[in-house]
Amino acid sequence: MLPNITGALMKYFEQLIDFCLNSAGKIIAVCIILFLSKKLFNLIISNYKKIAEKKGLDPLLKSFLSSLIKTVYNVTIFLIVIDIIGVKAVSIATLLGTAGLAIGLALQGS
Repeated sequence: MLPNITGALMKYFEQLIDFCLNSAGKIIAVCIILFLSKKLFNLIISNYKKIAEKKGLDPLLKSFLSSLIKTVYNVTIFLIVIDIIGVKAVSIATLLGTAGLAIGLALQGS
C-alpha cells in the first residue's frame, strides 16, 4: 500500500513541477508585456496631451479622446494577455462585440 501512495505522490509532484515550469514562462511573458505596454501607453498619452494643447482642443473633446485611447489600450492588452495565457481570444472578442451592440441598442432611444 505504501509504495502505491509514494508512487502516486511522486507522479503528482512531477506533474506539478512540469506545470509550474510551463506556466512560469507565460507568467514572465505577461509581466514583461504589461510593463512595456504601460511605458508605451504613458508615452502615447503624454504625446497626445502635448498635441491636444498645441491644437487647442476643447477640454471635453480631450477628455473623451483620452478615455477612448485608454479603453482601446486596456481591451487590446487584455486580449493579448489572455491569448498568452491560452484562452481563445475570439470568444472574448465576440462577447465584447455583443455587449457593445447591446449597449448601443439600449441607448438608441434615449
